[in-house]
Amino acid sequence: MRHQYKCAVIGAGPAGLAAAVKLVREGMKDFILIERENELGGILNQCIHTGFGLEFFREDLTGP
Repeated sequence: MRHQYKCAVIGAGPAGLAAAVKLVREGMKDFILIERENELGGILNQCIHTGFGLEFFREDLTGP
């Protein structure tokens, strides 16, 4: 039997994770978070500016 979700979040990078948090805070629990990589929270390959990650991780994060 297949489960049909009410919402799908595609990508579990910063924006996708933020969307998932917002959905939960708004009471939505029937959604799926889809990520192609093995780990969540990826940064765009072209992320070359500094300052990303300082607020939450207390360290400067850059792309691969």
